[in-house]
Amino acid sequence: LTDRWKDIDYSLGIEAWRNTSGEEGPERVFDDEGKLVEARDDDLLETGLNLRGIFLNASTWLGNTFVQSNTKIGRVKGHEELISIRQPVASGSVTEQQTFKFSELHPSIEQGIDAERSLSNDLVAKGILLFTRDNSQLITRQTNVRLPAARSLYRESHSKTIEKEGIARLELDWSGMANHVLQLNMEGAFNTLDGSLIETRDTGAGSVDVNIPGANSRVEEIRGDVLLKDTWRLANYQLDYGLGAERSTIKQSGDVDLERTLTYLKPQASLTWTHSASYLVKAQLVREVSQLDFNDFVSASVFEDDDLALGNPDLKPERTWISQISNEWRPGKDSVYTLVLYYHRINDVEDLLPLTDDFEVPGNIGDGTRWGIRLESTMPLDWLGIANAKLDMKVRWQDSSVTDPVTGQSRQLTSEGFFSGPPNIPFNSENEYAVDIVFRQDFQQAKVAWGWDIAEQADRPRFKVNELEVFNEGLETNVFVETTRWFGIKTRLEGSNLLDYNEVRDRYIYKGGREVSPLESRILRERQAGWRVTLFLSGNF
Repeated sequence: LTDRWKDIDYSLGIEAWRNTSGEEGPERVFDDEGKLVEARDDDLLETGLNLRGIFLNASTWLGNTFVQSNTKIGRVKGHEELISIRQPVASGSVTEQQTFKFSELHPSIEQGIDAERSLSNDLVAKGILLFTRDNSQLITRQTNVRLPAARSLYRESHSKTIEKEGIARLELDWSGMANHVLQLNMEGAFNTLDGSLIETRDTGAGSVDVNIPGANSRVEEIRGDVLLKDTWRLANYQLDYGLGAERSTIKQSGDVDLERTLTYLKPQASLTWTHSASYLVKAQLVREVSQLDFNDFVSASVFEDDDLALGNPDLKPERTWISQISNEWRPGKDSVYTLVLYYHRINDVEDLLPLTDDFEVPGNIGDGTRWGIRLESTMPLDWLGIANAKLDMKVRWQDSSVTDPVTGQSRQLTSEGFFSGPPNIPFNSENEYAVDIVFRQDFQQAKVAWGWDIAEQADRPRFKVNELEVFNEGLETNVFVETTRWFGIKTRLEGSNLLDYNEVRDRYIYKGGREVSPLESRILRERQAGWRVTLFLSGNF
């Protein structure tokens, strides 16, 4: 709802969804010689009743100051149940059912206020205040039953994290010098995370408490950031250059007591040459400092893998020198082609750092590099005789290198180990390639459009101390047809994941250090989420 009350423009909205979905498929365990030792049948059911957000945004003029307020309140509630039937191959073995239940409650709030004012003809000031709070509560339960009805294990964990962030930012833009715009940004932030975990285990003799080191902690960060930047325009050239600095003090208490102060300089420069209205070239050199995820500081249990995700209070942010050159070409009204070549030099790569022979933590494993090429394009297809159609394409090829702390050999960077599910294959993973191609054709007189998209990405490996874990999916294919012919409402019918690709998780577990000791077992999991048909109705009233 968008309206105006007195001198205030405001918009009010709500977004909520309820979802039920599932995945199923086999998981097989092989010994070091490749012989099947256990067959598993997994069935996963997910349900959610989620309030993604209640939004209230307002803006008005207070004298010569333009003020905006943005409020968002959310609440996510979800439940998962995984039933795994596990049948050993050896004769006389007992079939076991392992049931994992995950319940999540995640309320959140975000409040932002910003004000902008011209202090003079050449000076504009903008102030920003932002506060966020995320409260995550997760209950995990595991029950093992030796069929038909002999319970062998029950364990339960209750974890809770409360994250808060407060940010104050001041931006000043001065254009009093010919062909120059000077910008000064100053920012202060206070971030906290409070994490707690209670875990119990019962193997038949009664419930006992389980101590997870580093799970009950508080992390605080006070951070200051400043940037002075100049934009210099001269004929067909534009030079952007500046120097920033960041200083933060991080303190952790609870299971671990540690305090440290980090200071980094962040220079940046870019040069843009505009050859014509349709072609430009941009060269860039920037030093970026990543923001730490405080969840990496605290520990958690991973029941499904019978493992621990330990935290590291000594984690430092990685710093990256980003050098790249990009070319943008617009040969026609609706055509654009962008080609980017990049090379990144990374200090203190954030990866998985060996802690013991069995466990690793998020940590810094040394310096590394990343290089690659990205191509993005929008191409009308009239030249092929296909009227009112276009093809959007994104392609990335990338390689990387870092010295492995286990093997001492060079390897690629560790990837994120997750599946996003159709139709949202991520494009920026640490893997070799990703491709996303989208076709759309509009029949304007009939008020009908149709199209399709396909996407695929390379394997995503994770390098643990005694395990190599590889994630992969197949080719994702989606189609749609939509119309605005009836009552001014856009009606869209969409088919997702039509090929029903496999979500593959392939784990190689070693007796000691990964790839420097004999293989102990291999666990191969394949799941399918199924194809889906969705009907969308949208319009204004």
